Amino acid sequence: MTEKYKKNENYKQNDIYEFITSYRIALESNNKDAIHDAFTDIYNFIEKYVHQTLWHKYRTLMNNPQHREEIIQSVWLKLFKEMKHYDPNKGSITTFVTPWITHTISEYVSKNFKKSSVYYANAMNRIVGAQNYCKEHGLNANDIKLLTNMTNLSEFTIRNTLKLIAIKDTFSYDSFTYTNVDYQSYVKTPDELLLECESEKHLKELVKEILNEEELKILELYLTPNNPNKKYATYKEIADKIPNSNPQKIKRKILKIKMKLQNSKTF
Repeated sequence: MTEKYKKNENYKQNDIYEFITSYRIALESNNKDAIHDAFTDIYNFIEKYVHQTLWHKYRTLMNNPQHREEIIQSVWLKLFKEMKHYDPNKGSITTFVTPWITHTISEYVSKNFKKSSVYYANAMNRIVGAQNYCKEHGLNANDIKLLTNMTNLSEFTIRNTLKLIAIKDTFSYDSFTYTNVDYQSYVKTPDELLLECESEKHLKELVKEILNEEELKILELYLTPNNPNKKYATYKEIADKIPNSNPQKIKRKILKIKMKLQNSKTF
């Protein structure tokens, strides 16, 4: 079980206020070095809380390697996009970031589980009812064929709905039924930027104005995983190809790359 978050006694409220102020000034002046320094300070300040919140509240999603890294990246992108609006006079930094974590997870679930329409919501009710009956009568509540006979749903629907039910344990049911919400804060991923540009050559010319040589190499490796069936390369795959690196360093550098692309007026 995840331990309850404990405040880092090495930091004080004045520290985060100074970090946020530095971050705002750096963004306004487009000082890349200052942005990086402020980014690092803020990240170190709240990283433990964000990590524990994700694993405590959304354990089912975080246990799924298919979603984990994209969720983490999405949360940090959202936090740093909104961080400049934080006012320490209105509450602690944890009070500020928690709703944004929830919002990002909601956005992610809605985007990645679009099949969970009213049909799947109804299927959930029928399957849960059948499972409760099975439990009361000593039957296997996860027997697909039994559930199919009891609900008249196809095995395909049963299996997909059971996946949604598993995630439902850690998230609001409404997130799976309200699928028509327009999230204006959606951040484009690097591969989507690739598709929107007229050509790969054109993209490279644009990106070279934003990223340094090392970041360009990491981005290229990130978008070309060893396994062609995967969307992105793992941090370990990239770290193995970058001298004096490790997965944790790559993770932070990729987050920085995404922030640069997001904040750039070029795109």
